[in-house]
Amino acid sequence: MKNLLFTTPELLLPEKAAIVGSSGILIASKYGKLIDSFDCVVRFNRAPTIGFEEDVGSKTDIYVVNNHVFTNQEISGSGWTSEHYPTQPQFFVRDLKNTNIYCIGQDLPSYSEVHRHTSISNGVFYFDYSQMECIRNEFGFAANLGVGTCFIILCILSNVEVSLFGIDMADRRRDHYWEERPPAGPCHNISNEKAVLNKLSIDKMVHINV
Repeated sequence: MKNLLFTTPELLLPEKAAIVGSSGILIASKYGKLIDSFDCVVRFNRAPTIGFEEDVGSKTDIYVVNNHVFTNQEISGSGWTSEHYPTQPQFFVRDLKNTNIYCIGQDLPSYSEVHRHTSISNGVFYFDYSQMECIRNEFGFAANLGVGTCFIILCILSNVEVSLFGIDMADRRRDHYWEERPPAGPCHNISNEKAVLNKLSIDKMVHINV
């Protein structure tokens, strides 16, 4: 087992993990059985599995979420509201049971208050966001990372071998395998994140399933 760096409390991961993104490239991929064969399966924010098991699997060991998802805020911004996300229920985290939740964000509630937002049956873990600048500098990121890329980098730093599914490396508008979505917000540089991940794949530090 590997201790995931910059994490409170301690989180141990197997030596190999499947990290499942939300891209539409998973449609008709039939990766479900392969994903579920991993000892640890990681998904992001409110990504569903029901109805998509053949392509994305059904097993989830960790949900990695941003601060808005963790605190059960309604989706909004750029004219998009929860009406545009019928398959992303606002209280997804509140209603989760018996899983692990890994939170990445700058404005998270104090750790003593985590179970105001989700069930006490869940394990809740926080990323030390003060390490973000060091990670950016070490890997050449141009902006603070989205939760997916951040967790991938933490696994690399912690010597966890990661296989990526549903992480679209093409420089194009993002989509989800279960819904339409608006463009990425201004706080992330998605093209730069993809470029760095592509380089890490070339250097055999991650394995990208396409």
